[in-house]
Parts: sequence; structure tokens; C-alpha cells
Amino acid sequence: MQEMLKMLLAQYGVPKKILDTLTMIVLSLIRSKTASIRQMADFIEINASKQVKVNRIWRFINKSKLFKPNSIYKAIVKLIFSTYKAEQIIIDFTALKGHQIKLFIASIPFMGRSMPIYCEPLFLSDIYSLKYSSENEFIIKQIEALMKILPKGKKITILADRQFSSKKFMKIFNEKNIDFVMRIKENIRIKIENEEKLIKDLNDGEHKIEIDGVICYLYKKEDNKGNIVIISSKKFKNLKRALKMYKRRALCENMHRDLKSKLNLLFLNKKYYKNMNSLKVGKYLVLFLLSEVLGIFIGYLGKKKKEIYKRFVSKKDEKSLFNLGQSLIIMNSFLDLFASFTHFINKAIGLRLTT
Repeated sequence: MQEMLKMLLAQYGVPKKILDTLTMIVLSLIRSKTASIRQMADFIEINASKQVKVNRIWRFINKSKLFKPNSIYKAIVKLIFSTYKAEQIIIDFTALKGHQIKLFIASIPFMGRSMPIYCEPLFLSDIYSLKYSSENEFIIKQIEALMKILPKGKKITILADRQFSSKKFMKIFNEKNIDFVMRIKENIRIKIENEEKLIKDLNDGEHKIEIDGVICYLYKKEDNKGNIVIISSKKFKNLKRALKMYKRRALCENMHRDLKSKLNLLFLNKKYYKNMNSLKVGKYLVLFLLSEVLGIFIGYLGKKKKEIYKRFVSKKDEKSLFNLGQSLIIMNSFLDLFASFTHFINKAIGLRLTT
């Protein structure tokens, strides 16, 4: 399994000098089902004592100069976009409860879940030290970094919640020619038919509007929970289509919960996770994201081979591609049956995942 993963990542520019340790740690993270270094060490397949394995994981994350998150994110993006026709990217800025840290996360909707492609932490201390003047400055830098690692010429649509529908972000999306579908607050003043109005004063339905020179389309609908107001850079056939597109944003929620639960463990064990900063946390996040993507890909291939995965996987795991992939990886022997995985590696590169 490790050799196949190394072969796959090598195709997408991950430095050869870190491939062995990187893939070994990612697989141990999946098999251990936890972010605890000591438990991950139990699944490191080398002939050494547990403490040696623990030290190797710790040194790789905290000391390796070749382990740079951005190179891994580029590889993840190349892998996903070469094998799957991704057209939307979900972005979110969410807090880790109980800790002074927030995460900018980008992911791609995929079969009832989302696959993470980029994640960067913001410590509140980074703002206090004036590394960033505000959260918005940090978010803008991350959006720019995300756009740089996407395939050149690739047209995507950003799906985001209300926090990204401010005039500042819409102007940036417009300048960079990025399509968007977002929920928007009703207290924002817009221009419609040369007249200024508050969004809350508009009737239900579709409206062509202008916000600080940005032309877009607003879709408003009232339901039993109140008004739903969606803003889009492009025109939809009807209100129903606009709402359906926006609701794909919610596919990131399960992935976010898994990511946060793993990240929380980093702050519980002070012996191995002391003096955490944005660089160290960023490296852990890369490992989490890579394990998530690998699990989903294996789960996808496993689901296609029904006669195989029914031998190993319980009914409860069938609902989640990641859980399915995790189960198959833990079995380890499943790769003998997976001619399709070798085919995937060789083409990875040619195989189109369809939802």
C-alpha cells in the first residue's frame, strides 16, 4: 500500500526525499484512527522500538525542512483535478472551540461529503503580533494562495456562507474573475434599477443587482425558518436551481467535524504538542487532509467493487466513503484484490471519477 501511495504522490511533485516518511505517517494516521503520535507509532511498519517510531514522526513534523505544506497541497489539487471533474470549491472560516485558533478550509463537493484541498490555521496571536492586521486580511491571502495552486485556466465556482458575502470579498472575486454562490445578509444596501434599497426590502424571487460596482444576481425565498437570500455572480434558470447549488456548501460539515476532532487532540497532549504555532499546526493539517483524500479515493474504488467490500465492511460504513476506505486500508490485504487501484495509479491521470 505504501509503495503505491508513494508512486501516486511522486506523479504530482512531492519531494522524493520525504515520500517514504510522509506516506508511512499518513497510513498510520488512517489505521490508528487518531491524531495521537504514540498510537500512530503502533502502526508504523518499521523494525524499531515504539519510542524510535514516535521520535521519527515528531522529527518529521517539527524539524523537516523539506516537509512544506504548500507542495503537498499542490499535489492534492493535481491529483483531484486530474481524476475528478470538480466545478465548485467550498470555502469556510471556522473556529476551533476552546482554542484561540481559526481555520480557513477549502474543499470540493464529492458524493455526499467534501474532499479537502487546502487548509491554513490562524492563531489570534498572529493578529495581536500584527502578522495580519485583521481576519479579513488573512482570508484574502488564503484565497489568493488557493487560486495559485488550482490548475491554470480552471474555472470554478466558490460556494460560501454569509461571512464571505461582504462587499470587500465580492469585489475581490469579481477582480479575479471567480464565480460565486453565497448566502448574504439582509442588512446590506444594494442598487437595483438605479435605486438603492436594503436586501430585506426586496420581494421573493430573482433580482439583478449591483453592489459597489459588482453586477450579480440575488435570489430570495421565505420559508418556515425565515428568509433565504442567495447571491450569485451568474444567472440561474430559476430560484430552485440557485438554492440547490448553494446547499452543496453544507457537504463540508462532516469533514470539518472530523478535521476539528483530530486537531483538538494536538492540544491535549502537551508533551508532544507544546509550543504549537501556525507552521506546526499547518503541517499536521496537511497530514489530516492527505489521509482524508486517500481514504475517500480508496472508498470510492471499494464501492465500485461491491463483491469485494461486502466481505469486509459493515452496513454502517457503507454511508461514508472515507470510513469505507479506512476499513479497507486497515484490512491491508484488500490490495491483492484491487487491480483497479493499480490501474488508477497508472492513469491517475486518465481515470475520471463520476458522481
